[in-house]
Amino acid sequence: MSTVLITGGTGLIGQQLTEKLVGRGHRVHILSRNPAADATENVQQFFWDPLEGELDISALNGVDGIVHLAGAGIADKRWTASRKKLIVASRVRSAELLAKEMRSTEADFDFFITASGSNYYGTKTSERVFKETDPAGDDFLAQCCVKWEGAAFGPNPARRSVAIRTAIVLSEKGGALEKIAAPIKYGLGAVLGRGKQYTPWIHLSDLVDIYVFAIENSKMSGAFNAVADEHLTQKELTYAIAVAYDKKIWLPNVPGFAMKLALGELSNVLLKGSRLSNDRVRQAGFQFSYSKIDSALQDLIRTP
Repeated sequence: MSTVLITGGTGLIGQQLTEKLVGRGHRVHILSRNPAADATENVQQFFWDPLEGELDISALNGVDGIVHLAGAGIADKRWTASRKKLIVASRVRSAELLAKEMRSTEADFDFFITASGSNYYGTKTSERVFKETDPAGDDFLAQCCVKWEGAAFGPNPARRSVAIRTAIVLSEKGGALEKIAAPIKYGLGAVLGRGKQYTPWIHLSDLVDIYVFAIENSKMSGAFNAVADEHLTQKELTYAIAVAYDKKIWLPNVPGFAMKLALGELSNVLLKGSRLSNDRVRQAGFQFSYSKIDSALQDLIRTP
């Protein structure tokens, strides 16, 4: 079994991935600004501060490959100029630091797997179903993804590099579902903007399984869209969640201009969206457990 170094290992995806890898017999090293002192036979934490260029090099001892999940939250705060710089730097400079330290060890690394975003193709609404071969968009998030992936596919000593272009992640706790469901549970849910924008999504379990698949499958290389089969608009997703909670959507749509006033440029992430194809990851042999929203919500939502 492999030893996998994970950045962002204490986050939503990282925690689930660590648990899944350990359950499959792998060992995990986690990079953290505040590493836990306690360690187990299969999980150890090590210090790093990527923006300061600091990394405990012993974290790379015996490591077969790296999963790079770290990065400042896209939708956590309004996009000021400084916030946008942090969003990019936290992803790119951290990947560059990892590659630099990998080269310095002269060790043999099998893989470097980086998270990326479904907005690689541009934050826009269209009828096109985007594939991995389609060009990148030219807006902020798209270009952030380009730089993000460029740092992973650039001067990296790993035998193969993989980018997981991730849709909105639905999970039982934390993440997008919790935020969307909060007003719905109190009868205050509403469709955002026109509601016709597509909202690519993926169940957390499937996303974690894609990472495990990429780690264990030596033929996995390049970019892969991590998105469920079912293409939903924002209105369809909102109504599906309301049905799952046995609630009604009775409020009028939240006007796009109001969201732009409140969130600025960040509102584009919620008001625009296109469909993505998952054909490439399926052709590689991956099988989704939750390809439809009804089965995903039935698994995630625990009603009294």
